[in-house]
Amino acid sequence: MRGDRLEERSRLRVRMGESLKRLEGLVREVECREELLVGSLYVRRRRCGRKGCRCEHGGLHESQAFSVTEKGRTRHHALGALDEVRLRRAVEEYRRFRRARRRIRNACGELRRQVEEMAVLRGVSVEEFRVGAKERREEKQ
Repeated sequence: MRGDRLEERSRLRVRMGESLKRLEGLVREVECREELLVGSLYVRRRRCGRKGCRCEHGGLHESQAFSVTEKGRTRHHALGALDEVRLRRAVEEYRRFRRARRRIRNACGELRRQVEEMAVLRGVSVEEFRVGAKERREEKQ
């Protein structure tokens, strides 16, 4: 019985080491020095209001736009006034950051469960502390 627990603890230590390595890699991902920008890029479609324009009949005008929440309100910005390449890179970097953050949260939960499992495996009963209990246990084997 005790040998089985030792083997199980050994396998669990290996799994915990793997979880830690995975967590370290994820932490390196979020440590990246790239700019992050919370927001969304989208295509804005709308009518201009001029008589005889194609948008009167459903052919809406399209333009790239960016939306961001600032001080609790959603703001919309036309991309024409913004550095589009830098903005796209920062928004995509934020998406990567969020995915890594979610994977870190999951990995921490997995590691926490493994630690709890280790506590159970390492636990002994109070009987183990009785004087002479070790000798009696060895006699039985």
